Amino acid sequence: MTKNAETFFDFDFSKMMAGYAQLPGVDVEALVESQRKTVAAFGAANWAAFEGAQKVVRRQAEMVQESLGGIAPGFSELATSATPAAAAAKQARMCKDAYQKAAADGRELVDLVTKSGRAATAPIQKRVVESLDEIKTQADKFAA
Repeated sequence: MTKNAETFFDFDFSKMMAGYAQLPGVDVEALVESQRKTVAAFGAANWAAFEGAQKVVRRQAEMVQESLGGIAPGFSELATSATPAAAAAKQARMCKDAYQKAAADGRELVDLVTKSGRAATAPIQKRVVESLDEIKTQADKFAA
């Protein structure tokens, strides 16, 4: 079987950019280096997104375990109520506590997702600024 296409990792950008070396004012090495930095920034962003997703999933699993751990004691507490009114009062308190815990957990997850999103976008934002600076530098060289 013959190899029809090279993979992305086998691709040689230097060969592709060689044709641009004949254009006056085009710094091929700077173009290749710029693209290398861009690919690295996307790699860092993807890794940060992956780590953030792992943190969110781990924390959600912990929250589920915490919630499930509170169910049996809650039923035991209701079963030991002396009167139906006492059971209703305990049930209302338990519902309120569960709601407050769920709301707090939700806020925690939102904060965690927000932090993860910021961590994932930071390398791209930084690279965009660097890239614009590189373009300006090349344009200044070309204009001179």
